Parts: sequence; C-alpha cells; structure tokens
Amino acid sequence: MPSLAKTRQVSAVEQQAHGHTTDIDRRLTDEQMAEDTAALLRQLTIENADFFGYSMGAGIAPQIAMRRQDLVRKLVLASPAYSRDGIYAEIWEGIETWKLEDLAGSPFQEACAGSIVWEPHPRRDTRPRSSIPETAPPRDAA
Repeated sequence: MPSLAKTRQVSAVEQQAHGHTTDIDRRLTDEQMAEDTAALLRQLTIENADFFGYSMGAGIAPQIAMRRQDLVRKLVLASPAYSRDGIYAEIWEGIETWKLEDLAGSPFQEACAGSIVWEPHPRRDTRPRSSIPETAPPRDAA
C-alpha cells in the first residue's frame, strides 16, 4: 500500500466480519461484500476507482466490476482462487481441520480475543470445473 499511496489516494477496506469490523448475522459472500464496497464508495463520494483485489479481495473485486461497471476504472487481481485446482491440497486439508484454538498465542488471536465465534464457512462448489454442467444452478441454490 505505501507504494500505491505515492501516486494514488488509497482506501483499504476491511470487509464485514474481518479486521476491526463487527460481526453481523448474514452470510459472507463475494457478492454481498461487493455490494458493501459499492455502498462504501457512495458514502465516500468516490465515483470510480482502481481496484486491487488481494486474496479474498480478488474474488470481491470482479463482482464489483460485473455489478457496478461505472465504479471500476482499473481492476488488478492478486492470488485469486477460483477453484481448488489452483491451491495445494495440503492447504485445503488444513482448512478442513482448523480450530480456533490453533490460533492461540498468534497476533490474530490476540487482536480478536473475545470477539470470535468459530463457525464452519459454507463451502463453495468444489467439483473440478470440467464436471460442472453448463446449466449448473447458482452456488446459493442448494
């Protein structure tokens, strides 16, 4: 961010239930977080912006571009994971068995002490892309 801030105004967004934001009682989806980001830009009176989506942001930024083309001047994605094929199997195995206690003593646990309730994340469709029929229902329609 410091490098980008040399030539641009930078707004780093902490999505709902991430960082220092409070938890809410709704599903966290890329689509919903894109809508939240668009609402934030309206609130800040930013008419369009360059988006750099990193990690989860690399899933959110394209949703903004698809839903609100008027807001996006440039789009840069870093580390997007659109399917399990692009991520080491060991990472998925670790995710499947993580427990909140595994973070004990970490900076993450210290920063969020007392504010986290561990709930499994609703998984996305994990079938290889070649096995998903063209007429597959939307991900939320299960």
